[in-house]
Amino acid sequence: MVRAEAQRQDIVKAVREGLGLRAAARQFRVSLHTVQRWVARAGTQPLDQVLWSDRLTRPEHIQRTATAVEERVLELRKELRDTSTLGEFGAEAIHAALREGGQ
Repeated sequence: MVRAEAQRQDIVKAVREGLGLRAAARQFRVSLHTVQRWVARAGTQPLDQVLWSDRLTRPEHIQRTATAVEERVLELRKELRDTSTLGEFGAEAIHAALREGGQ
């Protein structure tokens, strides 16, 4: 087991054995938030069944706006910037224009 993963397991074990969260943070020289995160992630699972490695921070699936929609929004923004009597060409103005049939 990697050192960080072993330390995480030791932190949770110490808390389960009665050491307070703040005391564990001081003892292991980590933040209180780190202790809270690993205790919460371990939950009530047996320590040998907990996934101690870091999780990915990026989403597994990225939802992108269709290219045609992006292009239409950019066109509308330019059009509104050039022609809007009130000078509005932000998100609300673009949304309103799309709703009115500017799609």
